[in-house]
Amino acid sequence: MKGEVLKYDFDKIVDRLGTDSVKWDGTEGLFQKKGLLPLWVADMDFPSPPEVTRALVKRARHPAYGYTLTSSRYYAAVRHWLFRRFRWEVAEEDILTTPGIVTALALCVEAFTAIGDEVIIQPPVYPPFFSVVNQARRRLLLNPLCEAEGTYRMDLDDLKKKISPKTKLLLLCSPHNPVGRVWSRQELEDLGEICEKHGIIVVSDEIHADLVFSGHTHIPTARSHPGLAGRTVTCTSPSKTFNIPGLYGSNIIISDAALKKAYQAVLERFHLSSLNIFALEAAVAAYSFGEPWLESLLEYLYKNLHYLKKRLDKIPGIEFSVLPQGTTLAWVSFKPWMEKGLDVKEIVTGRAGIALNDGIDFGEPGNGYMRLNFACPRPLLRHALDRLEKAARFVWPE
Repeated sequence: MKGEVLKYDFDKIVDRLGTDSVKWDGTEGLFQKKGLLPLWVADMDFPSPPEVTRALVKRARHPAYGYTLTSSRYYAAVRHWLFRRFRWEVAEEDILTTPGIVTALALCVEAFTAIGDEVIIQPPVYPPFFSVVNQARRRLLLNPLCEAEGTYRMDLDDLKKKISPKTKLLLLCSPHNPVGRVWSRQELEDLGEICEKHGIIVVSDEIHADLVFSGHTHIPTARSHPGLAGRTVTCTSPSKTFNIPGLYGSNIIISDAALKKAYQAVLERFHLSSLNIFALEAAVAAYSFGEPWLESLLEYLYKNLHYLKKRLDKIPGIEFSVLPQGTTLAWVSFKPWMEKGLDVKEIVTGRAGIALNDGIDFGEPGNGYMRLNFACPRPLLRHALDRLEKAARFVWPE
């Protein structure tokens, strides 16, 4: 991020068709159209760090793939990573593992709430935040973010008014998907005071914690406020950072003994506490040797983001004023098209041939927006934006 020479060829396009990729092989079925360029689901179109590939190949060469321990070397790799990146000292016994963070969110709702309890979410937000609450027959308490002056903020006054004695849990997205906010220490402290006062447990999804751009700093929620340290469940993973989400592994960090016991009871009830062999090997390799790759990736993503901004600013009817401070996701407004009576999805998908996430899937505040994943080789991003600009010029001639 400080002018280093890139050591990796992120411009190289990797052909992922035919690999059972959700992003590439699953797009036609989901969007009901052939030939789309997929910039939707949040995985990257870059090869994972070479150290990860070598570790997986080495393990695959051993012909026995039996049950696997989550060994001390795994915990050491996780702990060292959290300390190096965030100066966060985590005890080994406070790290639990699950197949993924969405799984962990669902387990937390089950462990810390009862049917009819209220769970806070802050839309527009990652769609599973809605489903893990609704499917557990808990009540959603919506605390929408406020958009103003080119950024999003938490509406804590609204939150204070809505909290009731049945409000037990808050699902926090930090950094936030899809708006890309990296919450400041002050924001987290203010939130922490409210949660401490009302006895609310915070489950902090920090899967994008490593993907933060220059000028911004991710602060683990559990470290942001004394009142949050003992009431926060932190969900981390190497999956987004190193592009290994298909291996399904995450780290759930809980320091409070009572919360840990409650979570472990549900984890064991559903038999979800073990990592698979390759998730373990990939995580150890990534956390131990992947930092140079990550620094180069962040530099490339930062340039992709500003290339995207430059291109979108020239396309009529598209607004991209809220630049993400982290994540690989751009939250793009097509509201001028809607106000003109244009069918946004038909233009983007049907005419431009691009697959993006519809903003309404992130809650009512997302109406008129689409989420675009810019974690791809720049030639591919350029091609997609050429398509989008051509379609826009056709429907909105200047």
